[in-house]
Amino acid sequence: MAYEVPGFKIGMLVSSEDLSAKQYRFVNLKNDGTVIMPAAGGEACLGVLQNKPASGQVCEIMRDGISKVESDGSITAGDLVAAAITTGKAKKAVATNHIMGQALTGSAVDTAVISVLLGGVGDIAV
Repeated sequence: MAYEVPGFKIGMLVSSEDLSAKQYRFVNLKNDGTVIMPAAGGEACLGVLQNKPASGQVCEIMRDGISKVESDGSITAGDLVAAAITTGKAKKAVATNHIMGQALTGSAVDTAVISVLLGGVGDIAV
């Protein structure tokens, strides 16, 4: 069962698109300062979306702590995770991916919600 231990949250950036179906996914910052889904798999992201904002609404983004994150494929507790391309779901990190955190719970089911210790932003998986 997934759980959270909130850490630092950002709560003043607005969504550039409808993210109401993207709760618990990694998000990124567009060059105009609005929040978007990741443009490429494995890129460094801002954090995990905690709410369900429509376009133009304020996003609550967890930057550190333990967050619930929707998985993209099978993930085992202990796996390093990265953001999957355009979906923002957590995937197992591979070489050249920016590590977004480490799975504390896992699931063999695609789209399951797992717990991820956020951290390691900017680190590259090796």
